[in-house]
Amino acid sequence: MRKFVAALIALSIAAMAAPMAAEAKTKKKRAQPYAAKAYSAPRNDSYQEYIAEKRPFGSESWWHQMDREGRGGQSQIN
Repeated sequence: MRKFVAALIALSIAAMAAPMAAEAKTKKKRAQPYAAKAYSAPRNDSYQEYIAEKRPFGSESWWHQMDREGRGGQSQIN
């Protein structure tokens, strides 16, 4: 009787696993063709941050930005 119950349980587990395996095969993500990929605009390599803390410390561009922010130490006469 134990062998019969064990075989019945094994068959029921196999019967539940088979549809899951078949479903997993059909739900694979398909690769998109090259033309269907999202477009990304070209990047502008000349972009510079307009925050002095994000520029190289002590560089000319850093000093110019500090002057624009009013923190460059040079007084501007209006």
